[in-house]
Amino acid sequence: KKMDELIPLAEKYGMPFIGLCTDERGVASTHERKLEIAEKIITYAGKHIDENKVIIDPVVLAVSSDTASASLTLKALGKLGRRSLLGISNVSSGMPQRALLNQVFASLAVKEGVSALIVNPLDADLVYAVYAAALLSGRDPGGRRYLDFFSPGEEDFKFTDPLSQALIDGDAEAGVSEAEKRIAEKQDPLEIINTAVLPALEKAGELYERRVYFLPQLISTARCAEKVLGVLESNIPPETRTPEKKVLIATVEGDIHDIGKNLVALMLRNHSCRVLDLGVDVPAGKIIEEARRFGADLIALSALMTNTASRMAETAALIKSGNLDIPLLIGGAAVTEKFASGIGARYSQDAVSAVKTAGEIFSQK
Repeated sequence: KKMDELIPLAEKYGMPFIGLCTDERGVASTHERKLEIAEKIITYAGKHIDENKVIIDPVVLAVSSDTASASLTLKALGKLGRRSLLGISNVSSGMPQRALLNQVFASLAVKEGVSALIVNPLDADLVYAVYAAALLSGRDPGGRRYLDFFSPGEEDFKFTDPLSQALIDGDAEAGVSEAEKRIAEKQDPLEIINTAVLPALEKAGELYERRVYFLPQLISTARCAEKVLGVLESNIPPETRTPEKKVLIATVEGDIHDIGKNLVALMLRNHSCRVLDLGVDVPAGKIIEEARRFGADLIALSALMTNTASRMAETAALIKSGNLDIPLLIGGAAVTEKFASGIGARYSQDAVSAVKTAGEIFSQK
C-alpha cells in the first residue's frame, strides 16, 4: 500500500526511492528475508522508475533485543550488490557505550559496501571511523577522501597552468592530455618541462615537507609526472638533450623493503636522472660492480632495519678501497645523519630531500 502511494510521487518528480526491508510481517529478521523483500521492492519499483534510483535499507534491529541482528544485516548488505542506505543508531539502542557500538557498526557497514549512512554528523569519532573504514576496506582509491578530510590543505592555492595543476592533483589522464595538446601545438618540450612540470614537482615537495601533502599524494604526483615526462621527452631532439646524471639505487643485503627506494627512484627519474634500480637484498660487492659498469654518478642505498644498516658501511668501505669517485647517498628508517656522516655518506630522510641532496651533489662534481 505504501509503495502504491509513494512510487507515483517518485516517478512524477524524478526522485530516488528508499525501500525498507519490512513487510506486513514486520522487519525482516534473517538476511534471506531481507534480500527477498529487497528484490520485491526493486521489481515493483522498477516498473515505474529507473532501478538505479531504488535504494535499499536492510534495517537493523537493536542488538539489545536481537544479538544476531547486526551480523545478519551486514551479511545482507554484502549480498545486495546495489545502492544501499543504513540507519546506524538503532543497533545500539538499550546498550551501554552506544557511541562505540555505532562507530564499529558504521565501519563494518562501509566494509560491506553500504552507499550511505544515517548518522549523527556531530559525532566526530564516528565520522572519522567512516573515513578510515573506507580507506582500509579499499573503497577510497589513493586515500583521496581520507587525505582531503584530514590534511589541512591549501584551499587558496591553484596553479594557473592546467598542466601544473594536473600534476599537483595527480591526474595522469589530464596531464598526459595537456602535454600531448602542447606538443601538437609545436610548443618546446624542454620549456614545458621547465615552466610547468618542474614547478609542480617542487610545489608537491614543498607541500610534503610541510605535511600539507602526505605520501599517497606525493606518489600520485610523481607517477603522473613520469607519464607526462614520457610524452615530452620523446619529443626532445637528441642534440638538445642534457646528459643525464646516472644514479644506481638499491636496498642493501639482508633487507627486502623497497617502498621508500622505489619512490626515490621515481622522483629522481622525474628530475632528469637515469636510474639503475638493482632491487632489494643487494650485496655490497654487486653494488660496486654494477656502479662501475653503469658509470654511476651517484650510489643511493636504502635500509629499513637496524641490522642491515651496517651493509651501507661495507659499501662505503669498498668505494674508498676501490678509489671510486662516486658519492654515496643513504636513507631509510634505520639510518641517521650521524651514521651517514660517520661512513662518509650524505643523508636524506625522505624522497623529497633525496632529490635535493642529489642535486647538491651533482652541482659540486
